[in-house]
Amino acid sequence: MQAFEIHVSRRALLFFILCALIMLWFGLEIVWLHNIFGPEDFVAQPILVYLAAGFFFGVIPLLIAWKQVKHLINPPLMLRVDAENVTFGTGFGYRPLSIPTKHLKTASVGVSTPDASTLRPGNIIGLGGLVLTFDKGADITKGAITSAGIKYSFGRLVISRLYANRGLKESVEAIKPFIKK
Repeated sequence: MQAFEIHVSRRALLFFILCALIMLWFGLEIVWLHNIFGPEDFVAQPILVYLAAGFFFGVIPLLIAWKQVKHLINPPLMLRVDAENVTFGTGFGYRPLSIPTKHLKTASVGVSTPDASTLRPGNIIGLGGLVLTFDKGADITKGAITSAGIKYSFGRLVISRLYANRGLKESVEAIKPFIKK
Protein backbone atom coordinates (compact mmCIF):
# COMPACT_ATOMS: atom_id res chain seq x y z
CA MET A 1 0.00 0.00 0.00
CA GLN A 2 1.18 3.46 -0.86
CA ALA A 3 1.22 6.16 1.81
CA PHE A 4 -1.62 8.69 1.86
CA GLU A 5 -0.85 12.36 2.53
CA ILE A 6 -2.86 15.50 3.17
CA HIS A 7 -1.15 18.88 2.89
CA VAL A 8 -2.38 22.34 3.81
CA SER A 9 -4.63 23.74 1.11
CA ARG A 10 -3.19 26.55 -0.98
CA ARG A 11 -6.59 28.29 -0.83
CA ALA A 12 -6.32 28.52 2.96
CA LEU A 13 -2.77 29.84 2.66
CA LEU A 14 -3.87 32.51 0.18
CA PHE A 15 -6.63 33.53 2.60
CA PHE A 16 -4.07 33.97 5.41
CA ILE A 17 -1.83 36.03 3.11
CA LEU A 18 -4.81 38.24 2.25
CA CYS A 19 -5.58 38.74 5.96
CA ALA A 20 -1.96 39.67 6.66
CA LEU A 21 -1.94 42.15 3.78
CA ILE A 22 -5.16 43.77 5.06
CA MET A 23 -3.53 44.15 8.47
CA LEU A 24 -0.47 45.65 6.78
CA TRP A 25 -2.62 48.10 4.81
CA PHE A 26 -4.40 49.16 8.00
CA GLY A 27 -1.02 49.73 9.68
CA LEU A 28 0.20 51.81 6.76
CA GLU A 29 -2.95 53.88 6.99
CA ILE A 30 -2.43 54.52 10.69
CA VAL A 31 1.30 55.22 10.67
CA TRP A 32 2.02 56.93 7.35
CA LEU A 33 -1.00 57.80 5.28
CA HIS A 34 -3.23 59.19 8.10
CA ASN A 35 -6.47 58.73 6.16
CA ILE A 36 -8.11 56.83 9.00
CA PHE A 37 -6.35 58.40 12.01
CA GLY A 38 -4.39 61.65 11.98
CA PRO A 39 -1.73 62.75 14.48
CA GLU A 40 -4.33 64.92 16.26
CA ASP A 41 -6.25 61.74 17.19
CA PHE A 42 -3.38 60.50 19.36
CA VAL A 43 -3.10 62.12 22.76
CA ALA A 44 0.02 62.22 24.96
CA GLN A 45 2.74 60.21 23.21
CA PRO A 46 2.01 59.78 19.50
CA ILE A 47 5.47 58.23 18.90
CA LEU A 48 4.55 55.28 21.16
CA VAL A 49 1.33 54.76 19.25
CA TYR A 50 3.24 54.88 15.97
CA LEU A 51 5.78 52.32 17.24
CA ALA A 52 3.07 50.00 18.52
CA ALA A 53 1.04 50.31 15.32
CA GLY A 54 4.18 49.78 13.26
CA PHE A 55 4.93 46.60 15.14
CA PHE A 56 1.41 45.14 15.32
CA PHE A 57 0.28 46.27 11.87
CA GLY A 58 3.64 46.20 10.09
CA VAL A 59 6.14 43.69 11.42
CA ILE A 60 3.66 40.99 12.43
CA PRO A 61 1.69 40.99 9.13
CA LEU A 62 4.95 40.86 7.16
CA LEU A 63 6.12 37.87 9.20
CA ILE A 64 2.76 36.13 8.72
CA ALA A 65 2.79 36.81 4.97
CA TRP A 66 6.42 35.60 4.66
CA LYS A 67 5.66 32.36 6.50
CA GLN A 68 2.53 31.75 4.40
CA VAL A 69 4.37 32.43 1.12
CA LYS A 70 6.97 29.83 2.13
CA HIS A 71 4.14 27.41 2.89
CA LEU A 72 2.49 28.31 -0.43
CA ILE A 73 5.61 27.16 -2.27
CA ASN A 74 5.92 23.96 -0.22
CA PRO A 75 2.65 23.24 1.67
CA PRO A 76 3.21 21.62 5.07
CA LEU A 77 2.17 18.04 5.72
CA MET A 78 -0.98 17.82 7.84
CA LEU A 79 -1.40 14.04 7.79
CA ARG A 80 0.47 11.03 6.46
CA VAL A 81 -0.79 7.50 6.86
CA ASP A 82 1.42 4.58 5.87
CA ALA A 83 1.84 0.96 6.96
CA GLU A 84 3.99 1.88 9.98
CA ASN A 85 2.78 5.26 11.29
CA VAL A 86 0.06 7.88 11.28
CA THR A 87 1.93 11.19 11.27
CA PHE A 88 0.35 14.61 11.79
CA GLY A 89 1.50 18.19 12.32
CA THR A 90 2.04 19.66 15.77
CA GLY A 91 3.18 23.02 17.05
CA PHE A 92 3.51 26.24 15.12
CA GLY A 93 5.49 24.75 12.23
CA TYR A 94 3.65 21.45 11.58
CA ARG A 95 6.38 19.37 13.25
CA PRO A 96 5.54 15.69 12.73
CA LEU A 97 4.23 13.50 15.54
CA SER A 98 3.79 9.80 14.80
CA ILE A 99 1.50 7.16 16.23
CA PRO A 100 1.86 3.52 15.12
CA THR A 101 -0.76 2.63 12.51
CA LYS A 102 -1.60 -0.57 14.40
CA HIS A 103 -3.48 1.64 16.92
CA LEU A 104 -5.68 3.26 14.24
CA LYS A 105 -9.26 2.15 14.86
CA THR A 106 -11.54 4.14 12.54
CA ALA A 107 -11.52 6.73 9.78
CA SER A 108 -14.68 8.69 9.12
CA VAL A 109 -16.14 12.02 8.11
CA GLY A 110 -17.16 14.18 11.04
CA VAL A 111 -19.75 16.88 10.56
CA SER A 112 -21.33 18.96 13.28
CA THR A 113 -24.18 21.38 12.87
CA PRO A 114 -23.76 24.59 14.84
CA ASP A 115 -26.44 26.09 17.01
CA ALA A 116 -26.42 29.39 18.88
CA SER A 117 -24.67 27.92 21.93
CA THR A 118 -21.76 26.42 19.97
CA LEU A 119 -21.23 29.07 17.29
CA ARG A 120 -17.86 30.40 18.39
CA PRO A 121 -14.73 30.98 16.28
CA GLY A 122 -13.04 27.91 17.74
CA ASN A 123 -15.96 25.70 16.76
CA ILE A 124 -16.40 27.09 13.25
CA ILE A 125 -13.11 25.45 12.23
CA GLY A 126 -14.35 22.15 13.67
CA LEU A 127 -17.57 22.04 11.64
CA GLY A 128 -16.33 19.17 9.55
CA GLY A 129 -13.35 17.13 8.67
CA LEU A 130 -11.59 13.82 8.59
CA VAL A 131 -11.80 12.04 11.95
CA LEU A 132 -9.34 9.31 12.92
CA THR A 133 -9.75 7.48 16.22
CA PHE A 134 -7.12 5.42 17.97
CA ASP A 135 -7.35 2.63 20.57
CA LYS A 136 -8.21 4.08 23.98
CA GLY A 137 -6.17 1.53 25.90
CA ALA A 138 -3.09 1.81 23.72
CA ASP A 139 0.08 3.28 25.14
CA ILE A 140 0.08 6.32 22.83
CA THR A 141 0.02 10.08 23.28
CA LYS A 142 -3.46 11.11 24.43
CA GLY A 143 -3.17 14.73 23.34
CA ALA A 144 -0.86 17.20 21.63
CA ILE A 145 -0.64 20.89 20.81
CA THR A 146 -1.42 20.77 17.13
CA SER A 147 -1.02 23.04 14.16
CA ALA A 148 -3.76 25.03 12.42
CA GLY A 149 -6.51 22.83 11.04
CA ILE A 150 -5.59 19.83 13.20
CA LYS A 151 -7.05 18.79 16.55
CA TYR A 152 -5.85 15.83 18.57
CA SER A 153 -7.08 14.90 22.01
CA PHE A 154 -8.12 11.74 23.83
CA GLY A 155 -7.11 9.53 20.91
CA ARG A 156 -9.21 11.44 18.36
CA LEU A 157 -7.54 13.24 15.45
CA VAL A 158 -9.54 15.73 13.36
CA ILE A 159 -8.22 17.24 10.14
CA SER A 160 -10.36 20.26 9.24
CA ARG A 161 -11.84 20.28 5.77
CA LEU A 162 -11.16 24.02 5.50
CA TYR A 163 -7.39 23.47 5.68
CA ALA A 164 -6.97 20.16 3.82
CA ASN A 165 -6.12 19.84 0.16
CA ARG A 166 -8.00 16.54 -0.21
CA GLY A 167 -11.68 15.68 -0.16
CA LEU A 168 -13.17 13.98 2.89
CA LYS A 169 -14.63 10.90 1.19
CA GLU A 170 -11.47 10.40 -0.84
CA SER A 171 -9.41 10.58 2.36
CA VAL A 172 -11.56 8.08 4.24
CA GLU A 173 -11.44 5.59 1.37
CA ALA A 174 -7.65 5.94 1.06
CA ILE A 175 -7.08 5.43 4.82
CA LYS A 176 -9.45 2.46 5.36
CA PRO A 177 -6.99 -0.15 3.99
CA PHE A 178 -4.51 0.83 6.72
CA ILE A 179 -6.94 0.04 9.55
CA LYS A 180 -6.20 -3.29 11.25
CA LYS A 181 -9.34 -5.24 12.03
